[in-house]
Amino acid sequence: MPEQLSFLQTNVNHSAGAQDLLLQSMVEWQVDLAVACEPYYVPPLPHWLGDSDETVAVLTRSGTGPPFSLIERGSGYVVVGRGEYIVVGTYFSPNRSLAEFETYLGLVRAAVARQSPKPIVVLGDLNAKSRAWGNPATNPRGRAVLVWALLSDLSLLNRGQVQTCVRHQGGFVVDVSFATPMAARRVVNWRVEEEFRTQGAPVTETMPPELLLRLVGELFPHPGGHVPPQMAPRSVIEDAVAPPLITEREMEMALSRLRAKNTAPELQRFLSQTLHLVEFPPIRVLHLVLSSAEP
Repeated sequence: MPEQLSFLQTNVNHSAGAQDLLLQSMVEWQVDLAVACEPYYVPPLPHWLGDSDETVAVLTRSGTGPPFSLIERGSGYVVVGRGEYIVVGTYFSPNRSLAEFETYLGLVRAAVARQSPKPIVVLGDLNAKSRAWGNPATNPRGRAVLVWALLSDLSLLNRGQVQTCVRHQGGFVVDVSFATPMAARRVVNWRVEEEFRTQGAPVTETMPPELLLRLVGELFPHPGGHVPPQMAPRSVIEDAVAPPLITEREMEMALSRLRAKNTAPELQRFLSQTLHLVEFPPIRVLHLVLSSAEP
């Protein structure tokens, strides 16, 4: 059976928790390579390579597989080589103009052309909608991407209509996968992982102790007649005393109740800065598997 190469791609939305989840899933699922759009941060490690603005990064599992090398990078795209494959990670903000988007697509097209005829995959979040990849309608950006893919000789790998971006007001498909014909012929599986979660510890086990203590104090500011015991020094808290095991669900319920009240502005600011550490909504990833040889 030919060797297989697996990829993940997702938008982690600058969330530390989502980025940790992506890394954990790469290990659990034995994924070779991932494209992370809007990463929480791009660490200065040899198995992480980001674009010039750190809006998208390509990463591999540390210490595995063939050499991983940077070929070129620009604003919103990074081109890397791994073995015989070229991987292009892409991200473009929804807040920029159509003219800027078309210029950006031209830059990515030129970067892809410079790597021909190698097998190339282009993975990322272009914030463009089209019926071709599962949206109910095609917007101007979607039409621009269709023309770009045709001119770049790229095949669309997306299948079905499963939403890749889910929000309270609705969902849509903006994460897309493309490949040159040589790479597209090697695709043996492409799917959307709809419930991207792992069975991890309660969120408060991994929160910094000082943040946990402040959060609990803000959530329960009036202890009544109860006088809490003297807190241990920070080193003791970190090394010997486990933090209280508040589950993720309990944290979400408490924050929801608190946000529904007329809370003070300072507390509202504190909560908005803390949410990325305590709220972990399910995110979706695209899972791509390629054979190392053409069928």
